Amino acid sequence: MKFRFVYLKIAALLLCLVTVCASLSACANSEQVNAKKVVGTVDGMEICYDELYMLANRYRATAEKAAKEKGSSISDELEKLIEENITLHTAMICQGESLGLSYNPKEWKDSIDREITSIINNSFEGDKNAYRESMKQNSLTERYVEYTIGVDLFYEQLLVEYPKRGLVLSGEADVRTYVEENFIHVYHLALFFDESNQAEQFARITEAREKLMAGESMYSLIKKGYTEDFLDPSAKGYYITKGSMDEAYEKAAFDLHLGQISEVVEAKGYNNDNQYSSCYYVIQRFDLDEDYVNEHLNDLQTEYYNSVIYADLQKKQAALSFEENDFYRELNLTDLPAPRDGMPTWALFAIIGGIVVVFGGALTLSIVLICKKPKKTKQAALGKGTK
Repeated sequence: MKFRFVYLKIAALLLCLVTVCASLSACANSEQVNAKKVVGTVDGMEICYDELYMLANRYRATAEKAAKEKGSSISDELEKLIEENITLHTAMICQGESLGLSYNPKEWKDSIDREITSIINNSFEGDKNAYRESMKQNSLTERYVEYTIGVDLFYEQLLVEYPKRGLVLSGEADVRTYVEENFIHVYHLALFFDESNQAEQFARITEAREKLMAGESMYSLIKKGYTEDFLDPSAKGYYITKGSMDEAYEKAAFDLHLGQISEVVEAKGYNNDNQYSSCYYVIQRFDLDEDYVNEHLNDLQTEYYNSVIYADLQKKQAALSFEENDFYRELNLTDLPAPRDGMPTWALFAIIGGIVVVFGGALTLSIVLICKKPKKTKQAALGKGTK
């Protein structure tokens, strides 16, 4: 009788553990979505939830602005922006494969790991927690970072393949002629903004433009802090060609005559945290510097190749479409739960619970078998009767 109560207590405890694990599973599922969960396909290639989540956060402000201007819903505008941009990586892969290249990120695992280690060491002083926090702030997951690095490595093969196939000029003299005919030299002031500081940043960039128009130099204003763009380490301005910058920026820059100053231009650009952000620009065009061109010809050649490949990618993107699945249709794009990297908490509890159940069951069965009284054999019973 005593061991029977022990058995019942163990069984009740195991039942409680299973119930707790199930509850934790339900809670975790309601708060997060697996980063690898498929939301649809592009040209048969699966698109994962974390990419959708990143795009939804990146284009949220743009969608809100468009909705306000058009009188439409934020959700509809956000969906359009997502479906326009979610095909980019697939377009890049398709473009490479059309040239006979093979996309196989498993072969580049060591390179991907080295790149991530380099990012952590160079940008976060080796602090992995700071790196993960930055990913969280930028709506990124480890899976998505690894995926995009893999795509970038594949893109580097395009940079090699294009000149091999004669799709771009490769001779030094030809490249220099192309640069002289198709590149322009500009300086700009850039102030990034969001809803919280848009009016303030517009007033400041307007003030900077007025100073420029009054004769103060662009370089002087940059030194005085009228810009938040510090991605020009040479302090010699930017050499750009069509297809290398945001469309609104390019249009304003290429419309300028030498020495002319643009109006305030609202465009998109990457800030110093590598976030694609809304920005106010004031642009001034200058002559090409022959010494600079000679010194940086390789960099300008790469920029030229990038512009040609980008134009091809735009054509490829236009031919692709995002085929959403039922899970995608159920989502509210303006309020997406955070993606979850790796194994969820509930799964860990479930595994632990499963181990407890198996171990506890085995232990209980062992106790029952050990403590159970042996049955008397027929022979023993007969022997007892003859005494």
